[in-house]
Amino acid sequence: MDNHVHLLATQPKIGAIARLMQKLGRGHVGQFNARHRGTGTLWEGRYKASLVDSESYVLHCHRYELNPLRARMSDLPATFPWSRCATHCGFCPDAILSRHPEYTALASIPEARAQAYRQLLDETLADDGLKAIRAHLQQRRALGRDDFRAMIEAKTRRFAGVRPANRPSRENSAVSYLKIDRSFITGLPGDANDAAITEAILAMAKSLGLITIAEGIETEAQHDFLHRAGCTEGQGYLYSYPLKAEEIQALLSPLQPGAAARLRLVPPKRG
Repeated sequence: MDNHVHLLATQPKIGAIARLMQKLGRGHVGQFNARHRGTGTLWEGRYKASLVDSESYVLHCHRYELNPLRARMSDLPATFPWSRCATHCGFCPDAILSRHPEYTALASIPEARAQAYRQLLDETLADDGLKAIRAHLQQRRALGRDDFRAMIEAKTRRFAGVRPANRPSRENSAVSYLKIDRSFITGLPGDANDAAITEAILAMAKSLGLITIAEGIETEAQHDFLHRAGCTEGQGYLYSYPLKAEEIQALLSPLQPGAAARLRLVPPKRG
């Protein structure tokens, strides 16, 4: 576009994209400023990045190449000069561009692959899909299936979903977890008041992007209620009585090898 750039890239190793952006900024800004007699940096602010689930979502993002048409900057996506759409459509070879496996899986031969991609662009990208791409990019969240986001959250220990609009960001907040006191857990699931309060706490935590931990879980009925209500982590005698340090390590290591993992409320069924 005329005031921003979108890159869909797979980094070969951790930090590669960050180094690419840094090198581009440092290497290009001198020449750009000299030519246009300007000053300052290349980027107006820090670039934003969003993880994208490979399966189906990559091609979903590829259709963002229709953006120049929406902005009325081009009549056809393949004719926009600052896009690799022409290459994907088979009109202009580019030895530098690497094809994603999801693209190459469209067909076994290049001609059929390019035709399939052109047909893909003929399908209008729904407004909901367009808003999802923009929202995940702006908030730097993981775009993909629920299990993909759950995997990212487990690895990073950070909320990976999109927060509701107009809600203050917690990027710099020290609060990531919300513990539900055992006084509310003891009466579950039979006590209607405890159930209502617990569900309200879980709903509030979800809207704020907080991970919830329930304490004092002692029965399967309590576990099942909390699991269905959306609680993700818990502790209590149902899982284990107090143990020695080496016994705790043996208990947790099957869940997350090499890490000080927390007991989650989604373990395999206990026999």
